[in-house]
Amino acid sequence: MISKEEMERKIENLPENIRTAIHSPEVTQNIRSISSSHRLHIDQAGALEEEIMMVMAGIKGADDFVDNIENRLGLSVEEAVNLAVDVNEKVFAITRKSVMDAHRDNEDENTNILRDSLMAEIEDSREPSVPTTNNQQAANSFISDKLTQTVMLPSETSEQKEGEKNQNKPQPQEEKPKSYAADPYREPLN
Repeated sequence: MISKEEMERKIENLPENIRTAIHSPEVTQNIRSISSSHRLHIDQAGALEEEIMMVMAGIKGADDFVDNIENRLGLSVEEAVNLAVDVNEKVFAITRKSVMDAHRDNEDENTNILRDSLMAEIEDSREPSVPTTNNQQAANSFISDKLTQTVMLPSETSEQKEGEKNQNKPQPQEEKPKSYAADPYREPLN
């Protein structure tokens, strides 16, 4: 079991929009209303809230949520499923929606910043967008020199032709081992 301090540290390491969604008064109010509608005791309501926070912080997986609340709250499978459905509709869906809205807003801001920087770069096209270094300039001049030069291949000499002829001659075949009348590895029977 994870301690409250560890869970708070995990939540503090989450992005700002997720932390805001987790600590929103709407989420807290929905958890309380779910607890009262399912007639949970105070200790069960606290355990439910911890399980919800662990799922939202990514400490526990959502796939195991029903099993976790069933075991932790001491509920039947049917009660745990009904409770999980309510939590999904009233807590997780709202949190998911607010995180996605915040993500869209952030994405729109990033798109505007990117568009503005690209427009400024296009308008100021006199300056290169990527500064070149001396190494890049040297590499570019080396490559352009190599591409503009003619390539001279060495001509064949008569020695090379003779060497090639000797290489093309078939090699003599190796001698086959002698065949024996008796098997030399066979042990005599006494």
